Amino acid sequence: GGTAAPALASPAMDATALQELEQLCFLVFTGGAQNSANGAGGSQALIELLEAQRRLRQLQASAQYLPQLQSTLENSQSPYALLFAAKSILMVLTNDWRNVSHQQRVQLQRFLLQFLANGPERPGFVVNAVI
Repeated sequence: GGTAAPALASPAMDATALQELEQLCFLVFTGGAQNSANGAGGSQALIELLEAQRRLRQLQASAQYLPQLQSTLENSQSPYALLFAAKSILMVLTNDWRNVSHQQRVQLQRFLLQFLANGPERPGFVVNAVI
């Protein structure tokens, strides 16, 4: 759909919102390879790709989306979504750092250290994006 999903913008990302984010990340990171390979209309595939990019950029635009990005790192099994979340956290901290409180930075630092130290084996490119 062409409408913004409120689920992606809500602080508590539920399973539906996470699945949607994973699908958007897959589409962006693979360039819509599935649609192109299936011979789907090239312009429609491009429109879907651009819409996915636009929606993901919204999550990278502000510190207010750090909880969603952290939730993605915590709960997703998709390497594309994990990479997106890790890179987006860094982007938000770099570009919107004035809107991240000291307490948020400390909490995020602890979370990322736990993310790296505990939990399942993660792809190397995700670990590299976190560190």
